[in-house]
Amino acid sequence: MTIAILCLITLLSSCVSVTNQTVFVNTSEESGPVINQSQANLWLGSYGGALYVYPVNNSVQLGDYSRHLYRLSPGELTKVGKMSPPGETSLNVTTLAGQIENKLYYFSTADHMCSLYMIDLDTGESEIVWSGQQSISREDIHIDGNELWLRLFDYGIQGDYLLIKDGKADVMSNESKTYLLGLKEYALDYEKGQNPKVLVREGDSDWQDTGLNCGNKCALIPTKYGLVVHCSGYSRGGKQHLYLIQPSGDTIELLSFPCLYSVSAINIFDDMLYYSVKRYEKYGEIGMTRYKDDEVEGLYMISLTGLCAEKISNMICDGLYIFDDSGIFACDENGNINKLDFEGNVIDTLLEVR
Repeated sequence: MTIAILCLITLLSSCVSVTNQTVFVNTSEESGPVINQSQANLWLGSYGGALYVYPVNNSVQLGDYSRHLYRLSPGELTKVGKMSPPGETSLNVTTLAGQIENKLYYFSTADHMCSLYMIDLDTGESEIVWSGQQSISREDIHIDGNELWLRLFDYGIQGDYLLIKDGKADVMSNESKTYLLGLKEYALDYEKGQNPKVLVREGDSDWQDTGLNCGNKCALIPTKYGLVVHCSGYSRGGKQHLYLIQPSGDTIELLSFPCLYSVSAINIFDDMLYYSVKRYEKYGEIGMTRYKDDEVEGLYMISLTGLCAEKISNMICDGLYIFDDSGIFACDENGNINKLDFEGNVIDTLLEVR
């Protein structure tokens, strides 16, 4: 049995190809806004000029059964450390929360609690940061500078935020992660059994529902041009939307399309928003089915100043990562990592899972 497992691991390892590049990330430049890629099969981060890779989806095998973080440096893929606590099963799999400098945070329910861990990218060693009975939302995750905000839930009802700063965790009672835009504040609100809502208030007034048509997964992304509302998952009313709330308070629909369910990735460079989507039309005999010969799916470039969208590629990426001004690191559905220029053209393939 042991021999068989070793042979399979060797076989899986031989199916991963790493190209020999000289430079991956320009560490002298500041990264853009950190955007959580909640539906990506591969998580990517950058630190010290190298890329860091974590296979979020069990179908992506990088040569090992166990859940490891990998460093992708020129021509080499190496393990950094294990990212799953002892006793973890497929029912309580590790979920990434976010990276701040050389610290990567993740949480798991393997110990019958909801525990937040931190792995050091220099040493590969993990330590527990916080543990409690409340669960952590996999959707409501925000990084603001050196602060990580995580929404806590009690029996499915939204509760406090967990704020992680300088490696320490504090429960922020009766606090919301808000976004100031012009004279107004915006926040994301979850209610049990309901789709998330985008709320707004001015001054000390009560929160009001903006009425935006969000899917069952929603994220707010601050930019210098306003607040991007990224909707995905199950659509409401059979249509998915992407919005920009401008500093004036006006809401612009950047993109919309009919679907039952969508999986999309998003990132922003300068005044351009990059958006990749695949969509599902209906339930079939063995699950959801995609549209036939779909011309909507693919990669879009959207101007946040001209407010126009252009489809630039048929490539479907479930993760779009921008760390410097050299291009876009795009993970496709199979776990391959391609480097794109800012026009959507493939410059190189950095990791190929065959």
